[in-house]
Amino acid sequence: MPDRVRRGVSSELSAASYFVERGCVVSMPVSGRGRYDLIVDDGDGLRRVQVKTAYATALPAEHIAAYGDADRLRYTVHCIVSGDIAGRGIETRYNSGDFDLLAAVELDSRALYVIPIGLLPPRPIYLYPKGHYRSPQSPEPRWERYRVR
Repeated sequence: MPDRVRRGVSSELSAASYFVERGCVVSMPVSGRGRYDLIVDDGDGLRRVQVKTAYATALPAEHIAAYGDADRLRYTVHCIVSGDIAGRGIETRYNSGDFDLLAAVELDSRALYVIPIGLLPPRPIYLYPKGHYRSPQSPEPRWERYRVR
């Protein structure tokens, strides 16, 4: 199994286990070709969940120079759909009707963020599960409030 596929499956199972631990019924679409990876029944209705793996990216040099902590990484989540049409890589953005929740998983720490789609910007989001570079006057990173594990 290619590493990219293995990591994606691991992320999906990690997110599914979170919802199951909270008493939800979790299903996976049979086709595997939809815009979401899980269907979660939380007792109040069905939620479509898109699972993304957060990948480590180095902090920009100016942040390291200003705040130190070169060993701290930020984790990037790209909110795009990748496809292959006629041999060309095609990337498109998700639309608000494609799913209800984004579950972003950082596999090393098993950190999990659950974010409603309506809050996602039209660009990658950055997560800091291992600590955030910041000055004392800097606010808490935007997505940390959605960290559930």
